[in-house]
Amino acid sequence: MNGLEIPLAGRITVISDTYSALTSNRLYSKARSRDEAIGIMLQEKDKFDPQILNYFITNITSEIERSRQII
Repeated sequence: MNGLEIPLAGRITVISDTYSALTSNRLYSKARSRDEAIGIMLQEKDKFDPQILNYFITNITSEIERSRQII
């Protein structure tokens, strides 16, 4: 399967799972910053649904900025 043949839940999950893996400490690599993770994901953007990736990046950035204003 590829493209829109992949169920929506799968296309969303691959983006959130990739972001989580990049921003979490792993035995084999250190956690990356939000900006580094987004940069890597954009370099590999052909692996993701472009609309969902754009929505994810826009919203994760907005949420982080909002949480900074609260603190």
